[in-house]
Amino acid sequence: MKKGLIIAIVLLVFGNLQSQDIHFTQFLYSPFNLNPALTGNFEGRYRLGANYRQQWRSITQPFQTTGLWADSRDFMNLKNTNVGVNFYFDKAGTCDFNTLHISVPLSYRLNVGQDSSHSFNLGIQPAFNYQSLNIDKLTSDAQWTGTRFDGSRPINENFQRTNKGYFDLALGFTYNLELPKMNFTTGFSVYNLFLPSTQFLLGDEKTLPRRYNFHVGGKINIGQEWFATPGILYGRQAKFYELVY
Repeated sequence: MKKGLIIAIVLLVFGNLQSQDIHFTQFLYSPFNLNPALTGNFEGRYRLGANYRQQWRSITQPFQTTGLWADSRDFMNLKNTNVGVNFYFDKAGTCDFNTLHISVPLSYRLNVGQDSSHSFNLGIQPAFNYQSLNIDKLTSDAQWTGTRFDGSRPINENFQRTNKGYFDLALGFTYNLELPKMNFTTGFSVYNLFLPSTQFLLGDEKTLPRRYNFHVGGKINIGQEWFATPGILYGRQAKFYELVY
């Protein structure tokens, strides 16, 4: 098995995290959260991966995300047709704000030229999301008596619902260059095309903003036993953005 040398320097720039998608620092190893056109864009026939993330361990309930995904190149011997499945479960905060995501990424490969060194992938990813929270674990300033905190007092928030499900869609494309000792991929994707509602409170009209990704990555063979996988990602969602490289 080849050994991979991965060097990652991360710069995250964001403000108040409100109605945002999950993201992983090692974005090249979470392909369907990056671009549905990356489905089947690998060497081999089948691929399986898993991701785990934990944030802010010092707080009472750290944020945790677990993901599992798989895809197949030339699915069921259909040339240039690629199919995958993507699953993740995200748990945030002491109120058990949970998100379950299931999606089926699909892509089609268009080869340019006879040697297929240049190609394009077009991808689409229908998804279903289910979100829930436990309002019994919520607290608010309405529970402050002026001298102490009283957890038995109501939080005075009007919740329209405590769970909801919604469908969504992502689109993307990539350009691929394959050379004898290296390959590169650049692409663009957009998620949350349907601008799904994230409303839980009565009268709180919130939607999940579209998320745009522009990425460049590749694989460079170094001798017989080593390779490097450089990459850069610029992502934007509403006024929040991140640059990872």
